[in-house]
Amino acid sequence: CRALEHAHRRGVIHGGLSPGRIMLTRQGYVKVMDFVLARTMTGGGSEYSAPEIKRGAPTPASDVYAAGMILHEMLAGTLPGEGSWEPAGLVAALLEQSLDLDVRTRLASAREMLEALRRLPSDTLPPRAPTPKPATTDHEELLTAEHNEEGLLAAGDAVGDDDPDGPLIDHGPPTHPTNPG
Repeated sequence: CRALEHAHRRGVIHGGLSPGRIMLTRQGYVKVMDFVLARTMTGGGSEYSAPEIKRGAPTPASDVYAAGMILHEMLAGTLPGEGSWEPAGLVAALLEQSLDLDVRTRLASAREMLEALRRLPSDTLPPRAPTPKPATTDHEELLTAEHNEEGLLAAGDAVGDDDPDGPLIDHGPPTHPTNPG
């Protein structure tokens, strides 16, 4: 929600938010991706898109709708209407407000959604499972290997070995709570 709020304050609406566009960095920071791609899309949208996106009239509340869809999927394992899970209490109220089909009565901003999330008691949401470390691909093994069988240095030395678990390509500092940029 903070990334969306940051974008909305600058007049940017994502308009194409989906789970595939939300990434978790190795440092544990959440990044929202593809703002430019989302802004250049015309009409249509995905199952996460608000009705006004499909009409070509996005607002910040459109991103709130998508975030509500993602939250529902995180909690229930399915999109609304696809499973048997029925939210209760404050969670039900939050989902109802964020998934309202009428943009005029939906939560208007990511800030409002974040405030509603913060009001949820900590025992409302399921416990967080530890995030498994992603499997190493053959390419990563090649790039991080120190020496091959002949004792030659592998490509990983060209990248650097300051942080063996760090990213192979550093695209800049992660988003920080005091600097949501």
